[in-house]
Amino acid sequence: MDLSIWKEGIPVTICEAVKLTCVDKIKLYSHINKLFNSYDSFGCNNLFLLVYFIGGDFIRFWNALLKCIQEFFADEYEEIHMIDNVINYGLLNSRVGLFEIGNSGGKRKFYLVSGKL
Repeated sequence: MDLSIWKEGIPVTICEAVKLTCVDKIKLYSHINKLFNSYDSFGCNNLFLLVYFIGGDFIRFWNALLKCIQEFFADEYEEIHMIDNVINYGLLNSRVGLFEIGNSGGKRKFYLVSGKL
């Protein structure tokens, strides 16, 4: 766990970060599993995965990353909806995807934040 924010003894936000040079499903799934299963025993509703991209074509990487994330959640959750995709072309190429995922245990928000280093 790279960052967590707590309120009254309960985590309200948990962040996990990973550096990638390509969409490495094994490494990516490992970090998502840590975020959802190892670090979150309270059922936190705001989970962030920060993906630092070291490579060439960030837009191609982002699109492949989205596909990989959706495939991962399709196996684990009954519902997955991408409800926002924010693009920022400032000094750092970056994007934020907001997903709402759910199953019989309820719905959670998963934020995918990626930028090119």
